[in-house]
Amino acid sequence: MHDQTGMECRERDVETASESRELMPKSERGSRLGLHTLSNFEEVLRAWQGEYDARLSAEVLLASQRFLQSALDALSAQIAIVEFPNRIVAVNASWRRFADDNAWTWPNAGVGTSYLEVWRQALGPDQETVDLVAAGLHSARGTPTCPFAIEYQTRNVNAPRWFTLSATPFVELGVQLLAIEHQEVTARKQLEQQFHHAQKMEAIGQLAGGVAHDFNNMLLVIRSYSELLLEGMEGDDPRRADCSEIVHAADSAAALTRQLLAFSRKQVLQPIVMNLNVAVTALDQMLRRLISETVDYVAVLEPNPGAIKADSGQMQQILMNLVVNARDAMPDGGTVTVETSNLDLHEPLVGLHSSIPPGRYVVLRVSDTGSGMSLATQARIFEPFFTTKEVGKGTGLGLSTVYGIVKQSHGHIGVQSEVGRGSVFEIYLPRVDRALETTRAAATGLPKANDEVLLVVEDRDIVRGAIGRVLRRAGYHVLEADGGDEALAIAQQHAGTIDLLISDVIMPKTSGPDLARELRGLRPDMKVLFMSGYAGTELSSGADLRDRAAFLEKPSTPSTIVRRVRETLDEVRS
Repeated sequence: MHDQTGMECRERDVETASESRELMPKSERGSRLGLHTLSNFEEVLRAWQGEYDARLSAEVLLASQRFLQSALDALSAQIAIVEFPNRIVAVNASWRRFADDNAWTWPNAGVGTSYLEVWRQALGPDQETVDLVAAGLHSARGTPTCPFAIEYQTRNVNAPRWFTLSATPFVELGVQLLAIEHQEVTARKQLEQQFHHAQKMEAIGQLAGGVAHDFNNMLLVIRSYSELLLEGMEGDDPRRADCSEIVHAADSAAALTRQLLAFSRKQVLQPIVMNLNVAVTALDQMLRRLISETVDYVAVLEPNPGAIKADSGQMQQILMNLVVNARDAMPDGGTVTVETSNLDLHEPLVGLHSSIPPGRYVVLRVSDTGSGMSLATQARIFEPFFTTKEVGKGTGLGLSTVYGIVKQSHGHIGVQSEVGRGSVFEIYLPRVDRALETTRAAATGLPKANDEVLLVVEDRDIVRGAIGRVLRRAGYHVLEADGGDEALAIAQQHAGTIDLLISDVIMPKTSGPDLARELRGLRPDMKVLFMSGYAGTELSSGADLRDRAAFLEKPSTPSTIVRRVRETLDEVRS
């Protein structure tokens, strides 16, 4: 009964609700439906927003990764990011190129594999270097504040290469990583070695030039008094042979000092605009006689070489020294080849002994098929007195002479050699766009004095006395001074003219050019003849005088002194 009553009540409630909905206004029903729809739409928006945010974060992350990779790729150094123990996880473009060229058997430039193995296969370093790098990378991980760095060399037959490797630790997302930077620095090391070599050669050159200066003064005295003694002896005097031997020994010693001066670049050259082929051709017969019958001499000359400005005699000296050196490197026979060519160099050429800048050159190349040289020997070949020949078979001055002449002629020298495969020496001389010149023919006979007055200034009494005696015997009136102060006093007190100043270049208080400058203020018509066995920078510093002054190289023979004095007095200067 109760159940039936309850059921009836529920049915009436449903009917009542239904009626109520039918009686409910439409606007109120729509409002409730709208609230439900809006709630669903907000959920959709939130879902879309979440998806958008996730997609945006991924794109930002990807863009950031692309940016960082681009930054790494822009670096010239080879960068690899390594995870413990030494697995590569990322690299830059420079590393990829390096790995592709040197360790091409590793896919993907070694990413995911061992850094040490890829690096070792690429360069083949010695075991000591491998152990040092392995230990250094391990220690860098354990001490984040102490990065590891090493500079090392790899060796092959003829071209050593230098590299730097550094590892800097860092932590990302709790993972300890190493940023390894690897770079080839061979060009830098070559420049450093070249700089140190140039410094050493300059120091040796200063020493050689100073020795040559003092030695040449003594040789001038020996040579002058020996000839004066010979002039005073009868033809059958038994002492003539002894004096002739003294003269011969002095000449031999003078040849050695000239080589030292050539190396130290302190000799005074007489450059002219010339054709290098002319110098080579002039020596053809002599060079063929210098080499043995088992050595073939071949000349390959450029038909139209550019002009160079150089001392013709010194160019021939270069060629003779190089050919003789090539001959000595082929005791069992071979071929020496002399070539000339034009070269337009557009990029710098860096070698062991010089860095050749871009420019227009005439190249003299002397090559042989001889024993060749090791790298250690090549590093020292231009040092004076260094030789690989047996005792008594070489002075060690041949190549040092070549080096000095080339440098003083504003040229460059390059060497290529390999043990057992011969050597090639290349001389690069700047081309000039000027008409060719010719050397002045040597005068014959001893010129006479015309009652001229000469002022000889030399701080060494024995040298000044020898020069004064030679000039007085030739008929000149000679005034002597031991330095600048006395020379100035004589110039002020002497009543007559002083036709010629003959002055040493290097003196204790006043240099020759400085003295000439002061005396020219007192006697503007006086001509100037400098003399020295070591010109150095003192003569170069007097550039305003150099074009109006002559030069006499010590040691000189009495006849050379007299002839040079006469030429200077007779020369008409503009």
